Amino acid sequence: MNRQKKKQQAGLALIEVLILMAIIAVLGLVAVPQAMQFYREAAIEYETEHLLVDLRRTQSLNRLIEGANHGLYVRDGVVKKAVIEVRKEDYCVTVTSSEAETTMSHRYLPLVRVSRQWNGTNVDSGPIAFKDNGELKNVGLGMMTLLICCEGWPQEGRKIMISKAGRIRMERVSP
Repeated sequence: MNRQKKKQQAGLALIEVLILMAIIAVLGLVAVPQAMQFYREAAIEYETEHLLVDLRRTQSLNRLIEGANHGLYVRDGVVKKAVIEVRKEDYCVTVTSSEAETTMSHRYLPLVRVSRQWNGTNVDSGPIAFKDNGELKNVGLGMMTLLICCEGWPQEGRKIMISKAGRIRMERVSP
């Protein structure tokens, strides 16, 4: 009698484990896509804000150059130029003064990529530079657009647009 009870209990334990594994599998099928969508949205939002801040900082530093050239900010190590190089997987801000050159780079979160366009034409490299008054240096090229998205999900991306006059704004990609 004892052996029969043990066999029944062993059989029940196996069934319970299989049911538990089935429940975990179903929850995983629901939870993993939701978690990935949450990650994509958070990563894109973070990278967009980070890039937006550094673009505006670069633009502001170039505006300071105008004041430095007119004697408003007379001091050692006056900023000569600031540029930002935006690439597919990272970007780099370079600030050059009369004494040194400082570089700060930022690598995007996993899966996040950035592409650049001038008036709808893809451009892979070259620095983004601003004039002393905040305008884009390459004015003849028109509006610049930076598309920030996760690989395979361009419809969930963000766009940073920089007009010829130097106005920088962000908007969601419309599907």
